[in-house]
Amino acid sequence: MYKIFSITISLFLLVSCGAEAQNKKEQTKPIELKNAQDSISYIIGTQWGGSLAMDSVKVNIDALKQGIVDALSGNQIEMDQAKVDAMMQALVAEINVRRQQGEAIKQEETNKMAGVNLQKGKEFLEQNKTKPGVKVTASGLQYKEITPGTGKAPKATSKVKVHYKGTFINGEEFDSSYKRGEPIEFPLSGVIKGWTEGLQLMKVGGKMQFYIPSELAYGENAHPSIGPNQVLIFDVELLDVID
Repeated sequence: MYKIFSITISLFLLVSCGAEAQNKKEQTKPIELKNAQDSISYIIGTQWGGSLAMDSVKVNIDALKQGIVDALSGNQIEMDQAKVDAMMQALVAEINVRRQQGEAIKQEETNKMAGVNLQKGKEFLEQNKTKPGVKVTASGLQYKEITPGTGKAPKATSKVKVHYKGTFINGEEFDSSYKRGEPIEFPLSGVIKGWTEGLQLMKVGGKMQFYIPSELAYGENAHPSIGPNQVLIFDVELLDVID
């Protein structure tokens, strides 16, 4: 553990302080990985390199390589410890500032998107509830029955099997069990509120379309494929109730 930590420190010490920074991509020949040791060595290098790139740390590649060799060989690093500490503190502070700035920009963009999505969602739901066949529950969930079911109805404590397709109000699809080729099973207590409520309005064999307000979905929490405050539309087919 100590050796790995030492190697990591060596990498970060070799930032371009007093040396020419590496401003263009290093042109390298493809490496042949002949065994597990080669592969692990390459993986470690890509992870360290990726970490440096992610934090926009510019390095002198030759000095970086030499630092790795010295650390692995146990060679003494010819640098004053006080200078090492000062350089490390400055580097960490610089990285932290960049990360904070990046997070602030990201949060600002998320907040702006949340406001836009909230307004568009309200306008959509106001118009949608007037369409033929659309019903609205006390919570604000909107739904439309496509095919009546004739089987068992689930309870809040039930586990169900469903097929579904999820889209945004602009028609863009973000998820589909149909495309994956298999339905999913889950407890109603473990999904978003709009699903928990909506599925209890169905019977096995039935199909419905849910129009779920953001407060019954993911709210202000953004997900990889779902933005903050987005209204979600689901076409749901209840295949089975598993109690």
